[in-house]
Amino acid sequence: MATQDTYTYRVDHNLTPKDLLAFRHVWNSTKEKGTPYWGNDVRDNDARTHNLAGTYTRTFTSAIVNEFRFGWNDMTEEEIFGTTGKKELDIAGEMKLPLVSRLPVDFGPPSIAITAGPDGSYSVFDLQRQIGPRVRANAVYNFNDIVSIQRGKHFIKAGVDMVQRGFTFEQARNPRGSFRFDGTYTGSSLADFMLGYVKRAEINPLHTNTDLWALWQSYFLQDDWKVAQRLTLNLGLRYDYLQPLFDSQARMTNIEQNGLFVTTLVRPDTAKYGRMVRGDKNNFGPRIGLAWRPAFVPNAVVRAGYGIYYNHIHPNAPFGMTESSQARSSFAVDGAPAGRPDVFFNDPFKSARSPGPELNAVPSNDPDYRDAYIQQWNFTVQKQTPLGFLVDAGYVGSKGTRLSVTIPAMNRPFQVVNPAAPGLAPINARRPNTAFARAIQGDKSIGNSTYHSLQVRADRRMARGLTALTAYTWSKCISGPSDIGADIGGGSFIGGIQNIYDLTNERSLCGMDVTQRFVQSVVFDVPFLRSGPPLMRSALGGWQLSAIIVGQSGFPADIAYGIDTTGTGVGSRPDSVLGQAPNLPGDQRTYQKWFNTAAFAQTPNGRYGTAPRTGAIRLPGVFNIDFAVNKQFNLAEQRRLELRGEFFNLLNHYNIEPGSVDRGIRSANFGKVGGGVQGLTTRVIQVGAKLYF
Repeated sequence: MATQDTYTYRVDHNLTPKDLLAFRHVWNSTKEKGTPYWGNDVRDNDARTHNLAGTYTRTFTSAIVNEFRFGWNDMTEEEIFGTTGKKELDIAGEMKLPLVSRLPVDFGPPSIAITAGPDGSYSVFDLQRQIGPRVRANAVYNFNDIVSIQRGKHFIKAGVDMVQRGFTFEQARNPRGSFRFDGTYTGSSLADFMLGYVKRAEINPLHTNTDLWALWQSYFLQDDWKVAQRLTLNLGLRYDYLQPLFDSQARMTNIEQNGLFVTTLVRPDTAKYGRMVRGDKNNFGPRIGLAWRPAFVPNAVVRAGYGIYYNHIHPNAPFGMTESSQARSSFAVDGAPAGRPDVFFNDPFKSARSPGPELNAVPSNDPDYRDAYIQQWNFTVQKQTPLGFLVDAGYVGSKGTRLSVTIPAMNRPFQVVNPAAPGLAPINARRPNTAFARAIQGDKSIGNSTYHSLQVRADRRMARGLTALTAYTWSKCISGPSDIGADIGGGSFIGGIQNIYDLTNERSLCGMDVTQRFVQSVVFDVPFLRSGPPLMRSALGGWQLSAIIVGQSGFPADIAYGIDTTGTGVGSRPDSVLGQAPNLPGDQRTYQKWFNTAAFAQTPNGRYGTAPRTGAIRLPGVFNIDFAVNKQFNLAEQRRLELRGEFFNLLNHYNIEPGSVDRGIRSANFGKVGGGVQGLTTRVIQVGAKLYF
């Protein structure tokens, strides 16, 4: 249950005929009370936001206008659990787990995960978050000034944009401990749990604080130049300095890196550039565009454009780097990769009694990290057809460079070995830096991507009662060595990096890659009986039909294996079988076999798998038609009644849920579609009425 209060006010004032002032403020308070499942496993939130904006516009002459804007956005959120402060619900303490927090604010159960295997997956105390309680506050201060000048054939804009961002957190990262059982020792994850054979144990009983800030500066100059009656050029240059986030109390810790090897922990005063990450001061982004109406082709426009755009470091890495320096009582212990168990639930941190170097999932940023940038370009032809359609057809492409890549388990052993070999040294003894008993993740600006597409669009504005929009895209996207598909609206079936010491095989299809997408929308006002006797016109006129048709090919996906075949502590991908096509023809796909399972094999110990990171198979696509019928009754001059019937998934077409396709090569249901019943299977009919008065 949530209670929300919002207050807003706005003031617009003309100081003089040439001076306009506008001011707006919105305050919001949201109190959310979680619904308990068992009586105490709730999570409550108390959030407050302020949004303030102001504008001052000065008109110097009819050709020169200046606009100054400022803004402030602030959000504060407090989160607590139903177990917070309740001694009787100090479950982790009652279980006598070592090293758990004794603070009343942290009372609650531990996190216990029994991962997927022949017995299935289980979670114990699943409804209690591992992280928290916590308090966070985010702030954004923005100032920008833009002057616009009209001079002859030139319309010039120049401006500056300043944004200061702040991220403040106080939280307990893992005060009650988290424990994972995966069947490594008995072949059954549930049996491992019952016997107390832990595969991974982690805990951090201390509260950490972060106070991150950065000032982002942008300057730009743009000229829209009407070269001739039929030709306009758009020329511009933008400069961005996106300052890396820093902690106001200098609590950040980073890992100096030699290639991908971990060397030592550093703090700001000993860092390579006097700060954790060097700021990138070379972010110049040219922009050029044109619009040309050729005289020899009537009712046609040729458009083209090119630009460079920059992106900042994601806050997750600086946030983790600030927490790491405070995590001096953080422990993470990995069980043996195979054979006899050596980490037990009754005393899981026995081998990690001394806090310090054994940090919990230490994040880091390459000190030489550079801001990512993307080059975008397009060439399109627009033509007005005799039938009233405005048709656009063009090529659209982009190239990403220095994209952020998170290197997982960066401190993994370099040498590939057989994990089942007798006498194999423990994994921690084989890491490049044995001071860190836990693998470390690091962000590096080494990623890249390419995107090429044919995009066609036909738009018919209202004429003779008909409005229609048709769009079709044929495209391909490739990236490596990692992917952000799910973060930008794409597929979430993305494989991870397998071998961090050789990234040549990590380039593959993007998770967001959709080969073809078609969308058609139509609105038709039935032209019959718009005139005639009032009774007949009211009964038989005023009808409107509309439809939306969507067809889309499926997202690419990986094949999951997850077994450590290299002795490096991370899972490998399966093998691709030569001569076997992974995707079946459309007429051969069934719910029992969506793709060719014979195209993949389990990888033997002693090497990495050969299957691609993403794009080993294609998941089901989408085909859907939504249809609506409207009838409008004019009751009086200012009153009318609208009846609406809507048919979602009109054809009752079965769209398979992509996530229901079993991609686990060790699963008994490998290649099957979730028992054949998951997905969007039903037609929904909705009837409504609306009275306008």
